[in-house]
Amino acid sequence: MSDNRAMPKLRRLLARRAGPWGTAVAAWEIWKRIPPKYRKRLLQQARKHGPKLVKQAYKARRKSRRLR
Repeated sequence: MSDNRAMPKLRRLLARRAGPWGTAVAAWEIWKRIPPKYRKRLLQQARKHGPKLVKQAYKARRKSRRLR
């Protein structure tokens, strides 16, 4: 059991709601718990590395479709 009762376990947080709306709400609840300083850092990293990750995922998707 967790000693910190203010922070629910992630598994319980994600398990109580299923589907795309539930996932979005759970992600929002997690995002609200991140301090603003670290949120800013996450957004900067997403802007820098996000396009690279999307390009890589797009290539992998195209490659997997060709193999079918």
